[in-house]
Amino acid sequence: MKLFVIPDSLNQKGNLVTGSLGKADGTPLLYKNKPIIFTFDLDTKADILIPESLEAIYPLIEDAVVRYFVDGQ
Repeated sequence: MKLFVIPDSLNQKGNLVTGSLGKADGTPLLYKNKPIIFTFDLDTKADILIPESLEAIYPLIEDAVVRYFVDGQ
């Protein structure tokens, strides 16, 4: 499964951006009946915070966030 940042879900406060992930067409996805959400530090471009319940899919979340914010895809 490949996740994508949903641009319309992004909310920035200072250097932190929160958002959700889903399909390439912008449809939000759920994991164990919960939205796939994240917080990303724009200054460090290294810190991705997620709820503990999403730890099992962290590599997928990290891939999507890095593609969007670091690689510009």
